[in-house]
Amino acid sequence: MKNKKPLFIILILLTIFIIPFQAAKRLYLYDVNFLPKASTQHGYLIQPPLKINQLTSYDFKGKWLLLYIGPNNCLALCKKNLYQLQQIHTATGKDQSRILRVKISFTKDQTPDKYPGFLQLTVSKQQFSNFIKNLPITLALSMGAIYLVDPLGNVIMVYTLDANPSGLFKDLKHLLGVSQIG
Repeated sequence: MKNKKPLFIILILLTIFIIPFQAAKRLYLYDVNFLPKASTQHGYLIQPPLKINQLTSYDFKGKWLLLYIGPNNCLALCKKNLYQLQQIHTATGKDQSRILRVKISFTKDQTPDKYPGFLQLTVSKQQFSNFIKNLPITLALSMGAIYLVDPLGNVIMVYTLDANPSGLFKDLKHLLGVSQIG
């Protein structure tokens, strides 16, 4: 009777260690995923990403870009979006130095300090049209859009101007948190 007790303990210990290992191995081999397949981003993911250097040759020095494309005559919606981008930039706290806000216009702005804190660039409508021709969403030419650009120059997400700014902020904070660059 004394010999059966140590054997029983050894069998229990083997079971405790072997069953979880075997279960994990099977889950891995059969690619079982318990996480939901739902999307977590709030904008539209651009696949494959566009390259910002196809639009402008400006050197952004490895910064994340909040790229605003809007109408030349900045009306209420435009001003609201520029203000929200300023608020998003401020809300990133210690990561502010990693982000650059850029406003792209199709004609030269007469007042260079019209949008403080924004780098202002001018491109032609044709140049921009060629840049976004492969996107499923081409709203930027008619009403505008906000693009998120990574430090490597990949335009990775696009947001419509009526998109919830908290969604853009959440996406940006997430990317800043997981990014090892920029």
